[in-house]
Amino acid sequence: MRAEHALAARPAAWAIRLALLYTVFALLVLTPTFESNDDVGMMFIADGTFYGTPQPHLVFQHPVVGVVLATLYGWTTSVNWYAAWLYGLHAAALAVFLYLVFADTRTRLLARLVPLAGFGSVFITWMWLNLQFTAVAITVGAAGVLLFSSLGARARLPAAVPLLAGALVGVSAFVRWRSFQAVLLLAIPVLVAGARRIPWRRHAWFGATILVVVLSGGAFQTLYYAGDDAWHDYFEFNSVRGAIHSTERMTEARDPETLAALGWSRADYDMFRSWFYLDEDLYSTERLELLVDEVGLPLRHPTAVLDLADGLDRFVRLAVLGGLLVAAWAVSDRRSGLVLAATTIWFIVVVTALAMAARLPDRIAVPMLAYLGMIYLIRPHAAFGDRYDPPPVWAGRAALGVVIATSLVAFGVAWPRTAADSARWNRHNDAFIASMHELAEVDPGGVFVSWGGSAGTLRVSPELAERVPVTLLPLGWHQRSPMHTGRLAELGIDDLYDAIATDERVYLTLAADEPEARWYVAYMAQHYGYTGFLRPTASVDVDGRLTVYDLLIASYSVDDDRGVLVEVRGDGAQVELPIVRHGVAGTFSASPEGRLVGWAVDIETLRPVDRIVVTRDGRLVEVLATAYLRPGEAAAHGLAEDARIGFVLGDLDGAELAEARVFAVRSDSAVELIRGTG
Repeated sequence: MRAEHALAARPAAWAIRLALLYTVFALLVLTPTFESNDDVGMMFIADGTFYGTPQPHLVFQHPVVGVVLATLYGWTTSVNWYAAWLYGLHAAALAVFLYLVFADTRTRLLARLVPLAGFGSVFITWMWLNLQFTAVAITVGAAGVLLFSSLGARARLPAAVPLLAGALVGVSAFVRWRSFQAVLLLAIPVLVAGARRIPWRRHAWFGATILVVVLSGGAFQTLYYAGDDAWHDYFEFNSVRGAIHSTERMTEARDPETLAALGWSRADYDMFRSWFYLDEDLYSTERLELLVDEVGLPLRHPTAVLDLADGLDRFVRLAVLGGLLVAAWAVSDRRSGLVLAATTIWFIVVVTALAMAARLPDRIAVPMLAYLGMIYLIRPHAAFGDRYDPPPVWAGRAALGVVIATSLVAFGVAWPRTAADSARWNRHNDAFIASMHELAEVDPGGVFVSWGGSAGTLRVSPELAERVPVTLLPLGWHQRSPMHTGRLAELGIDDLYDAIATDERVYLTLAADEPEARWYVAYMAQHYGYTGFLRPTASVDVDGRLTVYDLLIASYSVDDDRGVLVEVRGDGAQVELPIVRHGVAGTFSASPEGRLVGWAVDIETLRPVDRIVVTRDGRLVEVLATAYLRPGEAAAHGLAEDARIGFVLGDLDGAELAEARVFAVRSDSAVELIRGTG
């Protein structure tokens, strides 16, 4: 009772304290991560990792945000300003949400704190641990809507409340415009139900504040990019591209008739689908608009919404929402029950429509479901009224039992998973930094193309405390932008497709099992006449093997008379590597399963060799990187036990196994490895 009295006496002060305490807990105890590459890209744009100097062009977020962040990073990079921006918004929204829960005197404290704990376990903690700007925008906008609809009907209300509520909703548009639209769309039942109880002047202040924030932001953006045709062309292109990628349109576009209409081959399609579309003629805005016209708006089956409940965590979230709904229904009168039903049905309709028409991953689904859970917990006064009809004793106890049961399940599932995820993200963060240093060892002055998340940028932590020590050139939604084009010019790259194939200082990084290498080779054969395969030059770790490629090679052949291994590159250039007998230690053997297994060490530099070339009858069978651990042999030759000096080549027939010759290539020579017996 003392706790309830304290919260009722000073709900705002306690809400701010607890929001700050939770923020400190999340930053010091948990290891958060960016849920998508979009946030990593915006962080690396703002802090200068991708483009050499801090850039304000975040594309998805308002240029005001970009200008401020780029300026702050220009002052110091010792603070992760991008993460601080998102955390600050999260903390503000959490403080508003806690205030509205604490300030509600219609029910007893226990009936609010128990479901609050369960809700926080599966929604709030998840969104803090998986930081994502879309989720932040929805959460901030939801806080503004709920603040206005909860306090707007009070007899006496400070003028600052509608202004603060409108500002929160408006700021959500600065973080992401589509999230702002979603917030208002989902708020329709609550705002309509409370419209009659809130005086029109407060509505006017609330709406005017939203308009001022949004329109002033629009005016700034217009002036900021005024007269810059290059950026206007990019925004037009990116808008059409965004309507295709990760939607059913992308799936439908691979139909042969659609590809024929676009003038695309399957290789062209695969490259675009995997986010490599620098050719401005092949992937022009007009062709993408034609693609949209050709496929229309294909919809998924309505059962696609069930994907949101796929997996234990998602099921628990829905169970918690069900418990909150039961609790809200138990204390609602007839009118409030109708509002509750209308709100629930509206959310189901909107979420189902989005699941059918667009991609609805966790980063979007979770904050939307959390929005609904906030409505259940708070039951905004203007929409639900102040009247409280106590349920029968048995019904009240049953509702409380449901809430307690779902909250306990949420605790039991969410917190062990949170601890496990924190540990996993911490390991990944360490692995990412280690892999960047390994890339620097491959070539300190090299340019490493990060295709999608292939360089390990997916799930990078906001707590990243060490600058990336190599030049990363990203391939993502910011390619074709003026800053991306300018960066290519700074690096002396006229044609990135060709540079990957022919420039030894430009490297392509791909995970060992990713198909992009095959798609790139097919694309180059079609458009450049280069045939062959990507040449591996190193293997590093990013929570798994990452292969670094440096050139496109047509073939290898052995000239025993002259004692050379001849490398023919995709553009026709030839390099002869003398076959020597020194500088490399290693061996290989054939296994009964049809594999060649071996290892090789450059004993002069104490590093793995550059690559392994397998031939038969003087012709190439395969070229591969040393990608496996052989700790015993590594330690015996002075390398660290985790050095990747081993190689495995499978799916060979008996003749290939028996007649194979294996060469270890290092620097400007090749050494033939001895066939062993084990």
